[in-house]
Amino acid sequence: ETTQYIRLLTRERYGNPGMILLPDSYTEKIKNVPGVIDVLPFSFFGGRASADPGVFVRGLASDAVIASRIFGDQWNDIPTAQIEEYQKERTAIMVGETTMKKFGWKLGQQVQIKLIFPRPGKITARIVGVGKHPRFANWAAMHREYLTRETKTEGRAMGFWMTVASEGDTGRVSATIDEMFKNGPIATKTETEKAFFGSITGWMGGFLAMVSGLSILVLIVTGIVCLNSISMSVRERIPEFGLLKSLGYRVSHLMFFVLGESALAATFGGVLGLIAAQVILTTVGTRAILFVERTELQMETMILSFFVAILLGLLSGLPPAIRAARIRPVEALRTVE
Repeated sequence: ETTQYIRLLTRERYGNPGMILLPDSYTEKIKNVPGVIDVLPFSFFGGRASADPGVFVRGLASDAVIASRIFGDQWNDIPTAQIEEYQKERTAIMVGETTMKKFGWKLGQQVQIKLIFPRPGKITARIVGVGKHPRFANWAAMHREYLTRETKTEGRAMGFWMTVASEGDTGRVSATIDEMFKNGPIATKTETEKAFFGSITGWMGGFLAMVSGLSILVLIVTGIVCLNSISMSVRERIPEFGLLKSLGYRVSHLMFFVLGESALAATFGGVLGLIAAQVILTTVGTRAILFVERTELQMETMILSFFVAILLGLLSGLPPAIRAARIRPVEALRTVE
């Protein structure tokens, strides 16, 4: 069945989308709002189903019958017999075509998912349906009652999908719902499907902008620290540079010594940083699985970081290198105790 209605989503108001759970008791209250046709409490789930730690299966757990009405447009390419089997079998799962190919799964196969979200654990399900719609191809669907029981998260939903008859109802329904829960246990934000995914994109864009800003700040601070370290090293070795110059070493030789030392130190620090980043992404970064397919350090990023470290070392070593090259041997040797 293809839905002709407008989808809205109610979620926690102030946190990141989907990160704070709402009580199931909100369901009936939302259902009684004039203009609301269907209400669907849902939970996200995600975890690993292969040996590759960076590849995840993720999906939406909800009531199978109501979901077929609300997301009928995304399920219209799934055979009716598969949808009916999914609705009847409590431990069944429907999987998007892209996810099926990614794991090499077959229709009718029993699969085990090592859950990371909403709680760590294992859940087993049988594949009874395969969807090809672009919005469903990378996702999966399972029964929320089964998921919440296995993960002991009964009574709490990540949010509520609902349908209204027309665009004209969205503003009124959204305002009514949010006003109803304004002073409740958890305040809500109700928005259209388009606005919700836009907020996800905006949140991720803001997060990436923050990371970029912090990265630039770290580079500046690192450059200043490196400059200070090399300057102190040159200052302590002024007599040595004076002696080298009196023995016939050229300006280019002295600059090469200082710049080489600076670049080597920065490269060593860069390698340590890449190792630390890989460890962090492997142990922590893989938990961000709802909207990010994998978090890993790409080879291109590693190569770029390596060259940035060398460049930073050369730039921070340039002023001390120029100072070392301008040292006059007579004045330098006078500093010898």
